[in-house]
Amino acid sequence: MNYRTYLVAGCFLCIGIAKNPNGIATAGSSFRKSRQLACVFETSKIIPLTKELEIIRLNVRLLLSGTESEEARRSHSENHPQDNIPSFFVKESSLDILQHANEDINTLDCRISAYFTANTQIIWPGREIRASSLDSWFICTIKHTAEKYMTTAFLVQTHKENENHSQGQLSPGIAEQSHVSAVFLVHTRPSVVRSALSKDVLFDCAFSIDHQADVTIQNVEMRDEGTYSCSVSVSSLTGEQAIQLQIEEKPTVIVNVNSLSLVEGEQYKLICDIRNYYPLDAQAQWLRELKGSRKVPDVVKNVLSSNHRQSSNGTYSFSRYFLLTASLKDNEHTYTCRVDHQSLQAPIRRSVIVQVREGTSIIWVLLLLLGLSVCLAVVLHYFYKVKSTAKPKPY
Repeated sequence: MNYRTYLVAGCFLCIGIAKNPNGIATAGSSFRKSRQLACVFETSKIIPLTKELEIIRLNVRLLLSGTESEEARRSHSENHPQDNIPSFFVKESSLDILQHANEDINTLDCRISAYFTANTQIIWPGREIRASSLDSWFICTIKHTAEKYMTTAFLVQTHKENENHSQGQLSPGIAEQSHVSAVFLVHTRPSVVRSALSKDVLFDCAFSIDHQADVTIQNVEMRDEGTYSCSVSVSSLTGEQAIQLQIEEKPTVIVNVNSLSLVEGEQYKLICDIRNYYPLDAQAQWLRELKGSRKVPDVVKNVLSSNHRQSSNGTYSFSRYFLLTASLKDNEHTYTCRVDHQSLQAPIRRSVIVQVREGTSIIWVLLLLLGLSVCLAVVLHYFYKVKSTAKPKPY
């Protein structure tokens, strides 16, 4: 199996807000149009008594800049005090995610979490290093619900000197309004790749940073089916995206005869071979379809299955078969082998048309034999008379 890695350098994220009067984007609107996205902020805490880790999830907003002024944002906050949802405002100078994430907001799943730096300052080109205050870093992951793509953005919030970090916080690590910059992005599409056997596979992994720099790209070795990771490291940050590779091979379906002509009472073994499919799960049924009927076909009973056989390339095969005893009611009826598998958009059907003719009666056979015996006796008597007549007389 041959695989190639496809890496594309790109730039994609520019974030802030355009709101309608109630502050919520209308259903069906695109991310580019609404410039806001409902997200879930995930954090955790240790429960003192049990020492167990509790996962906390809060509803937040990701807001894209470039459509309104800071005064309008503050005015919106004053006019809508009941809206207590924390917001992440991404500055206009940030990278542009809309290049890859311009979809209906109802099809996007957004998750934000804190990126823990172990109380060390992340050295990032263009950002001031200050011993008295540490920047806050976040990871924002936007995933298409139909698995078209996934984007991970590193967001950084700069704290001013002598700023009280807990002021206005609804939860540890998240303020009512956090103004952040997107400085590093990793993008893959699609997040699930399906391929037949012995085909080349392209894994699309894109990255973007807010400055010119040498980066190290690491990709795991491509081996058969499984989960692969595209890892991009810039300075002390590492962005990683997972791509799921699923192998799907369509089955080949063959029946041992296309048409069948039988005498009433005669038996014939109908075999349906399902070959070279992957993954293992495949379903096969024999159906009996009545001539000229629009009813649902009957499922043939007493059908047997062979064991699954695995070939050297990893695909599977098996057979479904039954013994058909010909009956006049089967005449011109159709027996169909129907096969379902996850690699198929529609089931595969292979059919056999059966012709059944009436068997010869034993009485007619006996009469025929009697007639032949009489005819034979007459012929023998005739030859005997001729021979006797032709014999010379003694004088």
